[in-house]
Amino acid sequence: MCRLYSSRLLVLLLLLLLFMLLAGRSEAAISERVFVRDGNGFREVAWKAADWLSTAADGVGGVIASGRAPVPTSAGSIPVDLTKNVSRGTLAAAARVLVRANPAIMAASLGLELYNIFYDSNTNTLVKHESAYMCWQRYDGYYPDPMGYDACVAWLESSTSQGHFDHAEDGCSDRGYSGAPAKSIYMRHNTQNYLYFWGCWVPSSTQTQNVTATDQDVEQAIDQKLQDDPNSALPIYQQVLQSGQNPTGTVQTFGPSTVQGPTITVTKTLSDGTPVTETTMTSYDITYQGDTVTVTKNISTTVVNNVTGQTIDQSTTTETPPPESQNQEPEKEYSLNYQNSDLPEVPDFYDPVYPNGFSDVWDSATQGYDQTPLVQWLQSQTSGLPDSGTCPSWTWDFNLGVVNLGTHQLQPPCEIWPWIRAFVLVTAIFAARAIIFGG
Repeated sequence: MCRLYSSRLLVLLLLLLLFMLLAGRSEAAISERVFVRDGNGFREVAWKAADWLSTAADGVGGVIASGRAPVPTSAGSIPVDLTKNVSRGTLAAAARVLVRANPAIMAASLGLELYNIFYDSNTNTLVKHESAYMCWQRYDGYYPDPMGYDACVAWLESSTSQGHFDHAEDGCSDRGYSGAPAKSIYMRHNTQNYLYFWGCWVPSSTQTQNVTATDQDVEQAIDQKLQDDPNSALPIYQQVLQSGQNPTGTVQTFGPSTVQGPTITVTKTLSDGTPVTETTMTSYDITYQGDTVTVTKNISTTVVNNVTGQTIDQSTTTETPPPESQNQEPEKEYSLNYQNSDLPEVPDFYDPVYPNGFSDVWDSATQGYDQTPLVQWLQSQTSGLPDSGTCPSWTWDFNLGVVNLGTHQLQPPCEIWPWIRAFVLVTAIFAARAIIFGG
C-alpha cells in the first residue's frame, strides 16, 4: 500500500514539473518588448506573459493579443495598454515550424489531410499526393509504371533506332493536354536530320504518387485551413506559444496622454529684500507610436511678489527626449602633424530645483509642517515656558462651553526638573545601546 501511494505521489510530482516547464516556456514565448524614450534616454522594457489579458481570433485567420502593464518612465509608472496583431501568414509560418518538429501528431491535430498534406510513417516525413507521370510512346502506348521526365526521355530514345532526343515542348495534343505540365518529346533523325514526334510525358488520371511536401506546401495548407476556419487561429497560436516560438506582429501601445508631476512651492527673499514665492510645476506629455512610448517633460516656473501679489517672472522649459539612435560621425584619421583641439565647453547636466540644497527643502517643508493643527496646539502649550531661568508654569483654561471650570495654573515644584533631566539622559543611553548593539 505504501509503495502504491509513493508511486502515485511520484507521478503527480512529475506531472506538476512538466506543467511548470510548459508554463515557463509559454511565458518566455509570448513576452514582448516596449521601448521608452524619455529624459533618461532610449531603453527597452520587457512585457511579461502575465501582463497579457486576452487573446482572440481576428476573424480572418490571425489573432489579436491585448494586455496592460505598468511601464517605468521618468514620469513614474504609466499603465500602458498594448495590442499585438499576428497576421494569418505569420501564424501559418510559425505553425509550419511546429508541424515540422512533430509531423506525426501535428499533421493530424491540424487536419492537414484535408489539404493534401499527409504523414508518411515509413520515411517520417510529410508528403503530398500528386498524379503519377506516365510515359507514352506514339506506337507502343504507355509504359506500365510511372516514371520521371528524364527516365521517360531515355525510354523513348531507346525505343527508336533511327533518331535521338532533340527537345520537348509543353503540352501533348495526342493525349488531350494543351500545355504544361505535359511534355511532347521530339526526336531528330540520325541520317536525314529531320524532326519527328515520338511520345509524351503526361500526368496519369488514375495513378498517384507521394511527393515530399516542401515548406511552402505545408505553409499553404495551414494558411488555407486558417482561411476556411478563422476560429482555429487561437488554438494554433496557443500551440505555437507553448512550443517556445514568439510570432512577430504589429504592436501598438496606448495610454494616458498627460501625467501631472510634482508641484513645489518655495518662499524666499530676493537680493533686493523682496519676499517672493516660487512655484515649480512639472507635467509630462506622452505619445505612443507602435511599440515606442515617448515622454516629454515640461517644467513651468512662476515667481509671485508676496507683498503686491503680482507675478514677477514666469517661464516654461521643455525637455525633449533624445532620438532612438543618433548618427555617429565617422572616425577621424589622424596625420603626423595633428594637433589637439581645445576641449568643448561642458554644459550643465541639469537645472537644480533647489539651488540652496537641503536648506530649501527644509524651509519649504517646515512651513507646511508648522501650520498643522497638532504642531500649533503643541506650540500653544509650550508658549508659557520662561526664558529667564525660572521654573516653567502653565495656565490651563477649562472653559468647555457647556460648563466653565475656571482657569488654573500648573507649576510643578522646581526640584523635580533635575530628576526628570537625569531620567531622560539615562534612558536615552540605554536606548542608544539597544539600537546599536541589540539586546
